[in-house]
Amino acid sequence: MPRRGPAVYQGRAPRSDITCRRFARGSPSRRAGRRRDDRDVGPFDYHHFVAGKPINVISVESGSGDRASTTARIICPWCGIRTHASAQFYASTRKGDATHSSFVVGCGDCECISLVVAEHHASGGIPPKGDNPAFVYPVARSDYAPSGVPESMARDFREAFECRSAGYLLGAALVGRRVLQAAVRSVVTERSTLYAEIQAVAPDRFTPTLRDAAHQVRLVGNEAAHPDEIAFVDVTVENVDELLGYTGEVLHALFVMPARVAATKARRELAGG
Repeated sequence: MPRRGPAVYQGRAPRSDITCRRFARGSPSRRAGRRRDDRDVGPFDYHHFVAGKPINVISVESGSGDRASTTARIICPWCGIRTHASAQFYASTRKGDATHSSFVVGCGDCECISLVVAEHHASGGIPPKGDNPAFVYPVARSDYAPSGVPESMARDFREAFECRSAGYLLGAALVGRRVLQAAVRSVVTERSTLYAEIQAVAPDRFTPTLRDAAHQVRLVGNEAAHPDEIAFVDVTVENVDELLGYTGEVLHALFVMPARVAATKARRELAGG
């Protein structure tokens, strides 16, 4: 059974540029009318950035100090829906030259409470006016478990998502690479280096583009594992997000689609078609 956590996410490859789509729980009546983003938000970027813009922010609109008007625009970690609600200042702490300001935010949809923390360099406990990138707690949990993917790989992939969600880029890259190698080894006969194993996957299982994507995962994963003096690729937020996306594409091609097609064939055979 996949682990259940505050939010329900499932990574899939519905499009060629795989983003992990958000699936929110709740009755149809509660889901109706929810405000959704223009794009899908995955568990590994829900409190970070998409296209250079913060997903979760504390917005200071007017006033100063305790009288400042503050709102939060966040992806709720409990229901996975974007909410825009007032933020009640809770406390601030100093860490080095930065201030971490904490706010209590109630989701306008599921009504659950989250702690939203903005890091800034303004004097006092309230962040400066405008949008301030923020982290949301509790951290969302992944629910990746599509039909066809072996449970051991799905379990590891969930761990990679959760490392990314918590901001542990090296952990996400290492576990993502592990998932890729496990998937590749399931369709090749001889074990070797990951490079050789990727090259050994039959053309009917890997398109040229998918093979190139697998090599990109290999490069980022290798950099996370081996701190060489000369880095061919950096372990950055963008590269780790791509690593997870490309790994999801590989799982989709090798396991999810074959399982779906087999299920379709079986259903039609039972129907006499």
